[in-house]
Amino acid sequence: MEILPVKQVRDNQVDLLITQAIDKNVSVETLERLLIMREKWKAQQAKEAYFISMAEFQNECPIIKKTKKVYNKQGVFLYPYAPIESIIYQVRPLIYKHGFSYAMITVPDTEYGIVSCIIRHIEGHEIIHPPVKYPLGERTNIMSATQHYAAALTYAKRYAFCDAFGIMTGNIDTDSRAVVQKESTEDIQEYIKIIRKLLLQTTHTEKDILQEALVDKLEDLGPYHLRKVINYLQSIIDNKDK
Repeated sequence: MEILPVKQVRDNQVDLLITQAIDKNVSVETLERLLIMREKWKAQQAKEAYFISMAEFQNECPIIKKTKKVYNKQGVFLYPYAPIESIIYQVRPLIYKHGFSYAMITVPDTEYGIVSCIIRHIEGHEIIHPPVKYPLGERTNIMSATQHYAAALTYAKRYAFCDAFGIMTGNIDTDSRAVVQKESTEDIQEYIKIIRKLLLQTTHTEKDILQEALVDKLEDLGPYHLRKVINYLQSIIDNKDK
């Protein structure tokens, strides 16, 4: 005898309940309530499946190798980093193994490269992650306007993708260090405002964040770590009703 998965058994029970209601000629209002209940049930099941698959993905995901090397004009090696295409190449089999797909959404802007990563699961749940924003930085004489904009988008895509999937590289990326340092005080304050709004939706406090990061104030974290805090708090909010 075939043994059905628990989820399929529960789905069948909900469908059976609706079928029985139809057979008994229940009112339209009752049937509508049953259909709404069914949709909410399936949405909750899809959300649970998403988080289970993400946990399994992160458990199997390796530390990403940094395959790109950067040299100065004198040919001296400076640092390695992981290009976005290399990151995707290394994790693509795991992404599809665990039922995920993704989309990188860019927002046209004259001062920043802005990218948001959307992750969808085969069961139907999806999460739109907060956008990652990088200033365009300085433009060299040999760069066209298009290349200048594309460079900032590349940085933003890499960090948006890694933050959304919780992917770690071998050590701290420094190839965008100059770009990060150019983020304005207004940007820092905007990140802090977002963090404080998100904290109101969790049981965490600002003091908890400061103690965990071993800093005296949020401004001491820097833009990259502030974005990490935003993603962390958003994941808690997304998962609190699980």
